Amino acid sequence: MFERSWRLFKTTWSILRSDKDLTTFPAIAGVVVLAISLLYFGVLFVIALANPTLGRQIQTGDQGVWSVGGIAIMFVYYLITSMVTNYLTGALTGAVLIRLRGGDPTLQDGFKAANARLGKLFQWSIITATVGMVINMIRNSARNNRGGNIVGSILASILAGMAEFAWNVASFLVVPIIIDEGEAPIPALKKSVASLKRTFGEQLIGGAGMSLITFLMGVGITIIFGALTALFGGIGFAFGAIASIILWVIAIAILVVIASALGGIFRTAVYEYAKTGQVPQSMAPASEMIVGAFKVKNA
Repeated sequence: MFERSWRLFKTTWSILRSDKDLTTFPAIAGVVVLAISLLYFGVLFVIALANPTLGRQIQTGDQGVWSVGGIAIMFVYYLITSMVTNYLTGALTGAVLIRLRGGDPTLQDGFKAANARLGKLFQWSIITATVGMVINMIRNSARNNRGGNIVGSILASILAGMAEFAWNVASFLVVPIIIDEGEAPIPALKKSVASLKRTFGEQLIGGAGMSLITFLMGVGITIIFGALTALFGGIGFAFGAIASIILWVIAIAILVVIASALGGIFRTAVYEYAKTGQVPQSMAPASEMIVGAFKVKNA
């Protein structure tokens, strides 16, 4: 599996190298989501400092149950970040579709594709925000179990993990379907699920393999800069230690952006294969992985 995943990684990387602008979309998404998150949690932190009682009430009720105000505030946060992510994922998908079909996309082409489906991407963001918020609430209830019910906490965590996994699988092709076919969110979700049922839904093989490669790269980066930080700290060179930490953060951020772009290329290639039955020519070296992503169910 690792050999095929490495081949897929190199193939998607070759496409990204030929069109480096594709990294712009996940980079913008990362910066905007980070800014929104800092603002959101910063405001909650200030409220909690100024009025601890109000801060707790905004987030949870007296018995650890989410209050109406807490749910509303959290939903707005999830909705905004979901819209930013889905919009820029749609822009990336639109540009990758042009590339896979032999064209030479620009950033403007990607944004044009996303703008054309803006309303449907917003509708999809409402759905993803709701699902994400519910899963997060289940997970938080497990972490903040005040009754000391360890079994209940474990079961809640497992339930949240299974729900998140099932949702990610079911919605794997939704954004490409919305961008390319103009389907509304619910029909697009049904099409995505139908593709999985028809083909036995093994598309996570490639995604898991690429995630493993990215994780190993992240571990390597962390070891290298961790060693440098320890070395500089050991000889009393504070500036070098601080610089190593900053460079580590930058390197991890770049890796995340690249991994996101590669994942978008893979998802779009899988969609193209699911739609046409043919592997895009530019993805031919990884055709086994693309076809394996949709392992046809035996009759």
